[in-house]
Amino acid sequence: MAYSTIEDPSAHFQTAIYAGDSSNSTVISNDGNSDLQPDFIWIKNRTSTGSTVSSHMLFDSSRGIGTGANSPILSSDSTGTESTNSNGLQAVSSDGFTPGSMTRTNETGKNYVAWQWKANGGTTSSNTDGDITTTVQVNSTAGFSIITDSPGNNTARTIGHGLGAKPDFIIRRARNRGENWNVYHSGFESTLPGGFWGLDTTAAYNDAATSGYTSVSTTTFGVGTDYSVNGNYNYVTWAWTEKQGYSKFGKYVGNGNSDGPFVYTGFKPAFVLLKRTDTTGGW
Repeated sequence: MAYSTIEDPSAHFQTAIYAGDSSNSTVISNDGNSDLQPDFIWIKNRTSTGSTVSSHMLFDSSRGIGTGANSPILSSDSTGTESTNSNGLQAVSSDGFTPGSMTRTNETGKNYVAWQWKANGGTTSSNTDGDITTTVQVNSTAGFSIITDSPGNNTARTIGHGLGAKPDFIIRRARNRGENWNVYHSGFESTLPGGFWGLDTTAAYNDAATSGYTSVSTTTFGVGTDYSVNGNYNYVTWAWTEKQGYSKFGKYVGNGNSDGPFVYTGFKPAFVLLKRTDTTGGW
């Protein structure tokens, strides 16, 4: 097992499995060793199919988590703009959240999963490391930050992330424009500019995407001129940097064998996200 400065990972990330009950008041409590008040919640209906009932629902405290009708929602499998729903996420607690009665978060007879990350309890600060001022909420211990910004135009620029280390994984999304999601992974830093034009697509990694991500540093990441990452819109970004013994970001070559390949992380993962990079394939 790899050495880690993080004594209890459940203080920074937890997964909750729950059954829906169509209530606006049911509190979903976490069961980790530590209490976790989440700042980024990713909910998925595990039972139903079809985008109207089973879309991925992403909430965070920088955009306004747990404020009922004003709680902004983005769906990672959709190009739709940010929306709100009076029955969406109702509140967060010191160790969980209240999902509301929305079909995609809490319908009776349906099963759900919620992945939850801690940032800074909703407290943000201004960051001037990049070409524009960003609003950041950072958990430097666990290597996670939430960034919101409004570039004003699509001139290529750098965006301050507040992590204090190079980000290994970045998810960026225009909030008020119908648009693809755009993802960066450190396994492809040497091929920049580039990026994945999804979570909402099955497309392979695009190392010819000069208008996507252009650079990464300990203070900023660079974006090109594509509206999915840069333009006269509002944007939200979730960024992670690797922490030994807690998080790992890498790549591997498949061998078609049911007993391999083995990917060493140094710890037992609580959350694994995979994507084929050389050709089409879903997340």
